[in-house]
Amino acid sequence: DVYKRQLQYELGGARSAAVRGAEKRRSAVVVSAAERAHRIRTEVMVVHDAVVAARQRVGLAQKAIALANETLDAEQANFLAGRSTTYSVLDRQAEVVDSERALARAVADYHQTVARLDTLTGDLLEHHGVELIAQ
Repeated sequence: DVYKRQLQYELGGARSAAVRGAEKRRSAVVVSAAERAHRIRTEVMVVHDAVVAARQRVGLAQKAIALANETLDAEQANFLAGRSTTYSVLDRQAEVVDSERALARAVADYHQTVARLDTLTGDLLEHHGVELIAQ
């Protein structure tokens, strides 16, 4: 009877140690999942802000092109009136090209940030009309 009790105690101690170990591992997994969820939420907020900023840069680049074209038109009028040089007209043309390049970069940045946001939120396939069929 004494041996039986001793065996039960030993088994009970091993069982409680295993339970404590499993509980620690479970709490570590729960903490890890919570940390990942927090990181994803934070990244979504940051990327969302980047999408908004990229959209604003596109609008500003469009305004810069319009302004550069107006400046070019004025410079060409001054050249035709004899109040400007060929160099100044070429300089204004370069500003138009630079503005158009900035718009292209802003549009590319916008689409990249939208794709990143779609990837984080899981909407990437849906926004491109791709439907997954479960088998």
